Amino acid sequence: MIAMNSICSLSGRQAHRCGFAATPGEQVDRLVLRQALSAVILVCCVACEPEAARCEKGLCPVGRVCNATTGLCETDAKIGTGSAGVFGRFTLLKLAGGETGAVAYDARHKSLALLQAQNGGWRPTFIAGPAAAAEETAAGQACAAVVAPDGKVHVAWLRQSDATLWYGVGSAGGWHREQVLVAAPGSVSRQMAIGLWLGSPTIAYRDTDIRGIRVARREANGEWKTETVPAPLPRPGRNARQPDLGRSLAMAIMPAGPAITAYDAVDGDLVLAVRSADDWSVARIAGSDPITGADTGDCGDPSALALGPAGDLVVAYRNRSSGEVLVARSKAGVISHQVVAGAAWNDKATASQRVGLLGTALAVALLPNGRALVAMQDGSHLDIRLASETPTGTFAPIQGGGSGGPHAWPSLLARSDGVVVASVALHAALGPAGGSLVQWTIPKGATP
Repeated sequence: MIAMNSICSLSGRQAHRCGFAATPGEQVDRLVLRQALSAVILVCCVACEPEAARCEKGLCPVGRVCNATTGLCETDAKIGTGSAGVFGRFTLLKLAGGETGAVAYDARHKSLALLQAQNGGWRPTFIAGPAAAAEETAAGQACAAVVAPDGKVHVAWLRQSDATLWYGVGSAGGWHREQVLVAAPGSVSRQMAIGLWLGSPTIAYRDTDIRGIRVARREANGEWKTETVPAPLPRPGRNARQPDLGRSLAMAIMPAGPAITAYDAVDGDLVLAVRSADDWSVARIAGSDPITGADTGDCGDPSALALGPAGDLVVAYRNRSSGEVLVARSKAGVISHQVVAGAAWNDKATASQRVGLLGTALAVALLPNGRALVAMQDGSHLDIRLASETPTGTFAPIQGGGSGGPHAWPSLLARSDGVVVASVALHAALGPAGGSLVQWTIPKGATP
């Protein structure tokens, strides 16, 4: 009688093997042992090696872990309970079925993810990057998303390693992905927005080669067409010079085409570009006097854009010079401005006025009554401030319902039952991978 000890090695660089060792003192003919091994190979090696091989280092994608019992790569339970390390600007979405979702960069897994709210956390589905496919490089460091009427999510994102633009459409059940080849590799920056123009995915992005904005639209046959947003005219009284357009930008889709707000970094102006059926209308709407060209502040970095039910545009923007956040409304060709909040104070030590970093990230949403709700990142204190438009047209602060600690990159989603407010909660000790997405809701009727 021979006593056998089964050995199945799963160590990282060692070859997988199944063997048997005789008990001490027993003499076993090696040929007999090999024959015995071949007879039971299906019991041991077939059971363990093919499955175990799936758990070798590098074979389980990031975001999945090896089940030591079955040898299979399975979804990491920690990921399913909302441990995605969100970092950077993200987009809140109303998904098919009515649940809240978000498209964001997961810095922990260096991947782009669709996050679905679930049991107080967020369940991720990875779209691009190593968590989506083990051989892929990091992707999604900047992204934008929109939901189509059929419930499909359309996403644009940056792959930073080669500065390329990518597009995907799908849901948690699967994704179609493609590189937008009309955007030259190496020319795509972090500033981008996406919308659906007559049902066609339309991406606005900053092209670093031209220091301007291009718009790429996907035709019904799958081909991408691109056009360049014209530069604004120079300020009155100034000679023409090449602007630096789009270091921040936002886009809304009007019936005739895209409306884009962008920052001109040369003159420090907020620029509004609206596409008609055949051409673009481009104007400076803040930062300089439209008649004299006199400087009125460094405006437009950043901005956020919303489209009202009557077709009027609402733009939230930052005046860095005054430390204020303002809202501009464009209605029937007339633009009006209103201060939302300010961060200026008198410094007694220097007998001068100082300004804070209010509005370093912005979001705007329109309530059913047409009034605006603005979310502002306060870079001086790393928190989020909210203000709602009153019936008189002024703005009043709204007390937040989020958790304490530093927060960044606010996003808003108007729903029938209220407005969802979300931001990234930062954890300094963990770095970018420690960011977490948090949300709360301003109930309907809770604003002035």
